[in-house]
Amino acid sequence: LAYRFLNFINTPEIAALNANQLRVATPNAAARALLPDAIRQDPSIYPPDEVLARSHVYEPRPLHATQTRRRIISALINAHDAR
Repeated sequence: LAYRFLNFINTPEIAALNANQLRVATPNAAARALLPDAIRQDPSIYPPDEVLARSHVYEPRPLHATQTRRRIISALINAHDAR
Protein backbone atom coordinates (compact mmCIF):
# COMPACT_ATOMS: atom_id res chain seq x y z
CA LEU A 1 0.00 0.00 0.00
CA ALA A 2 2.82 2.41 0.84
CA TYR A 3 4.52 1.74 -2.50
CA ARG A 4 1.26 2.39 -4.33
CA PHE A 5 0.92 5.73 -2.54
CA LEU A 6 4.52 6.71 -3.31
CA ASN A 7 4.06 5.77 -6.95
CA PHE A 8 0.85 7.81 -7.04
CA ILE A 9 2.34 11.00 -5.57
CA ASN A 10 5.33 10.69 -7.89
CA THR A 11 3.29 10.58 -11.09
CA PRO A 12 4.05 13.81 -12.99
CA GLU A 13 0.49 15.13 -12.84
CA ILE A 14 0.11 14.60 -9.09
CA ALA A 15 3.62 15.81 -8.28
CA ALA A 16 2.91 18.97 -10.32
CA LEU A 17 -0.38 19.52 -8.49
CA ASN A 18 1.38 19.18 -5.13
CA ALA A 19 4.20 21.53 -6.12
CA ASN A 20 1.72 24.07 -7.46
CA GLN A 21 -0.58 23.93 -4.40
CA LEU A 22 2.26 24.00 -1.87
CA ARG A 23 4.42 26.41 -3.92
CA VAL A 24 7.49 24.22 -3.51
CA ALA A 25 10.06 22.81 -5.91
CA THR A 26 9.65 19.29 -7.20
CA PRO A 27 12.55 16.98 -8.01
CA ASN A 28 10.31 15.29 -10.58
CA ALA A 29 11.51 16.65 -13.95
CA ALA A 30 8.37 15.50 -15.76
CA ALA A 31 6.22 17.28 -13.16
CA ARG A 32 8.32 20.43 -13.43
CA ALA A 33 7.47 20.64 -17.12
CA LEU A 34 3.76 20.69 -16.17
CA LEU A 35 4.07 23.59 -13.72
CA PRO A 36 2.88 27.08 -14.66
CA ASP A 37 5.59 29.54 -15.69
CA ALA A 38 4.94 31.58 -12.55
CA ILE A 39 6.13 28.66 -10.40
CA ARG A 40 9.01 27.53 -12.63
CA GLN A 41 10.35 31.09 -12.86
CA ASP A 42 9.93 31.99 -9.19
CA PRO A 43 13.49 32.42 -7.82
CA SER A 44 12.31 31.69 -4.29
CA ILE A 45 11.22 28.23 -5.46
CA TYR A 46 13.85 27.54 -8.14
CA PRO A 47 16.88 29.70 -7.29
CA PRO A 48 19.06 30.82 -10.19
CA ASP A 49 22.39 29.06 -10.82
CA GLU A 50 24.44 31.90 -9.30
CA VAL A 51 22.53 31.52 -6.01
CA LEU A 52 22.89 27.74 -6.06
CA ALA A 53 26.63 28.11 -6.66
CA ARG A 54 26.91 30.01 -3.35
CA SER A 55 24.71 27.55 -1.49
CA HIS A 56 25.69 24.69 0.76
CA VAL A 57 24.22 21.22 0.82
CA TYR A 58 23.17 19.99 4.24
CA GLU A 59 25.26 17.07 5.40
CA PRO A 60 24.40 15.25 8.60
CA ARG A 61 26.97 15.56 11.36
CA PRO A 62 28.81 12.44 12.45
CA LEU A 63 27.55 10.95 15.72
CA HIS A 64 30.63 12.04 17.69
CA ALA A 65 30.07 15.67 16.64
CA THR A 66 26.44 15.54 17.76
CA GLN A 67 27.44 14.00 21.08
CA THR A 68 30.13 16.65 21.62
CA ARG A 69 27.65 19.42 20.84
CA ARG A 70 25.15 17.96 23.34
CA ARG A 71 27.83 17.76 26.06
CA ILE A 72 28.80 21.40 25.47
CA ILE A 73 25.19 22.58 25.54
CA SER A 74 24.52 20.60 28.73
CA ALA A 75 27.61 22.08 30.37
CA LEU A 76 26.51 25.60 29.43
CA ILE A 77 22.99 25.02 30.74
CA ASN A 78 24.32 23.53 33.98
CA ALA A 79 26.74 26.43 34.45
CA HIS A 80 23.93 28.91 33.85
CA ASP A 81 21.53 27.14 36.20
CA ALA A 82 24.19 26.98 38.94
CA ARG A 83 24.31 30.78 39.12
